[in-house]
Amino acid sequence: MVQVAIVNGSSVVQDADVQDSVAALQIQVSRDFAPIWGRDAQLAFSPRNTPVPGGTWELLIADNSDQAGDLGYHELTVNGDPLGKVFAQDDIANGNSWTVTASHELLEMLADPWINQCVQNNKPDGSIRFYALEICDACEDDLSSSPTGFSRMTRHHTISKAESTRRSPFSRTATSAIWMHSHRTAGNS
Repeated sequence: MVQVAIVNGSSVVQDADVQDSVAALQIQVSRDFAPIWGRDAQLAFSPRNTPVPGGTWELLIADNSDQAGDLGYHELTVNGDPLGKVFAQDDIANGNSWTVTASHELLEMLADPWINQCVQNNKPDGSIRFYALEICDACEDDLSSSPTGFSRMTRHHTISKAESTRRSPFSRTATSAIWMHSHRTAGNS
């Protein structure tokens, strides 16, 4: 099973809040995500300044984005391990919940860990469009919640992999096999 360390590198989020979110995210991943997408994960809180073991995926809660307008994104480390980043201070400044961005990036990282999957759409006019496998973008908003406090991906929201990516507003061309994808602030998509 995939191991994911949730690391608090933020000055605006308390360790206790991150630990509470790990419990809620674990429910979301194991109960709601894994049965549909076929990948479960064992999540664990990792204290600040504690090295993450090799081969462990990481979701880092930081303060501010290094990419203008991004509230979070997922990419690969130099070792090729999946890495999600959540920018809590930017989320709060934009009136958003950092936990929604954490849920968004975690689920997308689990669905497409190496950021190389897409869906091809052959248009009637003969053109071809490629859509990144970004499963949370179709329902991206801070509007829904579950008893765990997180947006919940259910069969209703996630009909199929093809449907969720077909509805994604993040169309890509086939110029690159791998790209970084981000959860953007409103108006910056």
